[in-house]
Amino acid sequence: MTTPHLDYGAIGNGRLIALVGPDSGVDWLCLPRFDSPSVFARILDEEKGGTFLIRPESGAVRGEWSYIRNTNVLRGVFEHGDTSWEVIDFAPRILKGRAVDAPLELVRIVRPLKGTPRLLVEFDPRPDYARITPRLVESGTSLYVEDSHVRLRLMSDAPIPFIAARQPLTLSRPHVFVVTANPGRETCSLNEANFLLEETVRTWRIYARSLALPGFADEAIIRSALCLALHAHDNTGSIIAAATTSIPEAMGTPRTWDYRYCWLRDAAFVVEALRRVSKNAIGERFVHFLRNVAESGPLQPLYGVAGERELPEVTLDHLAGYGGTGPVRVGNAAALQQQNDLNGELLLCLDSVLGDPRIVLDDADGWCPLVKRLVEEAISGPPQPDTGIWEFRTMLRPYTFSRAMCWAAVDRGAAIARRLGHTADADRWAAIAKQEREVVLSRGYNPEFKTFTQA
Repeated sequence: MTTPHLDYGAIGNGRLIALVGPDSGVDWLCLPRFDSPSVFARILDEEKGGTFLIRPESGAVRGEWSYIRNTNVLRGVFEHGDTSWEVIDFAPRILKGRAVDAPLELVRIVRPLKGTPRLLVEFDPRPDYARITPRLVESGTSLYVEDSHVRLRLMSDAPIPFIAARQPLTLSRPHVFVVTANPGRETCSLNEANFLLEETVRTWRIYARSLALPGFADEAIIRSALCLALHAHDNTGSIIAAATTSIPEAMGTPRTWDYRYCWLRDAAFVVEALRRVSKNAIGERFVHFLRNVAESGPLQPLYGVAGERELPEVTLDHLAGYGGTGPVRVGNAAALQQQNDLNGELLLCLDSVLGDPRIVLDDADGWCPLVKRLVEEAISGPPQPDTGIWEFRTMLRPYTFSRAMCWAAVDRGAAIARRLGHTADADRWAAIAKQEREVVLSRGYNPEFKTFTQA
């Protein structure tokens, strides 16, 4: 089986993420949230998924893509015959005092570099995971997407009738295209787009400038920190595991899961990674998200972007799947699984954030009930077999990693309690943690092979 490319650039602003392919196709975009139904999904079905592509009238070409340095703004340079042009893609993210303005829109600026290219604008939205064939209605400088699950339109300073009819445009000057779900958007001028570009570049560079770098692999760390920031939702504090659904773990297998949700474990790892490079704001927002979901009921492995607990898993059989590998899934039944390692990762995260001297929490004692609950659940959890970190749906076992993380939960809970002055809890938990450590070492380690076992 031939594996199709995954050469995608990611753009976003804390409210949306879009994936842009080498041919300029916006092949994945969900609105109005990370875990909402898709508007473009060509990544999951070449024919039915829908895309937003800017190409020569004779056929698509691949561009040379790169990020504008220290930003999440993409720039692609294309050549065709004796002409060339650039496409600049970004989702506006504008600092306004201490706040950030991140509208639900994607901006594309297309500029001629050599000659006068003849380009075709393929605006082909397929809302609701391509279950809707929308009507495109022209009105002034906009092309409205009717019958969609989200209010959507394309705005441009290029002739809208040409775009609607898929007639080629002669690129004699720069043009701007804005896909927006923002009802307050009224204009779409090149000057405004250039201003948004400058401000978005400035905002991302301020983020990158404040990173604490180790002095090795610095460029890779900057890019990683920028990419992780795209997966953190500004409004809710949740951090999603991935921008996509149904990219198979291995081609030709049915392991095609929907990862557009907030796995508490994965989010905790992201928080610690960013904390180590001195980006604490995302972590602070996440621990408040954690507190909100924890107080709404029993903890589960993952949640929706706004803390939704019910994420029913269904298959979309009308889509072929990535490279023809299906099924395409939305929702994730892992939300119902027992994963005993979870409390350990969360308490490691809380210990890291609450113990960071740079972070001052006015209600530090307010975290005590949550810490106590997580520790006590970790103490009572190990006797129950679970699905493990690998999420084996039909293999409930006493996994070593899960038991080790229960030990970590009790150990770190004791450290947090001692820091907050709750010595009685700290002493009791420290004694239990010592016992749990011995259990892991005696039952989870194989001295003959000198390795820890899976279960």
